[in-house]
Amino acid sequence: MIARLLRWGDRHIRHPSDKEGNFGSSLIVHIPHGLIMGIPIIGWPMVHIFLKYQLNQDERHHHDEAWKDIAGAMVGFSISSLVFLGLILSLAL
Repeated sequence: MIARLLRWGDRHIRHPSDKEGNFGSSLIVHIPHGLIMGIPIIGWPMVHIFLKYQLNQDERHHHDEAWKDIAGAMVGFSISSLVFLGLILSLAL
């Protein structure tokens, strides 16, 4: 099931700068990381650790275009940030 989702992502979610053709699957795989990073208090240290890890991995080891992983995490981060913003606003009103 997950493999089908990743294949679907690679076929339907594309980016012109992607040289390997795996932008969609990389984006989908990293959304859960971003969802966790959007949680207040525990999320910010995770953002720094994630970015440091991805940039180090891309620079020194795999050269796997870390921007795709970061983009997926940013999508998840945005989703959870909007959810928490909605919760805060609903509690304030």
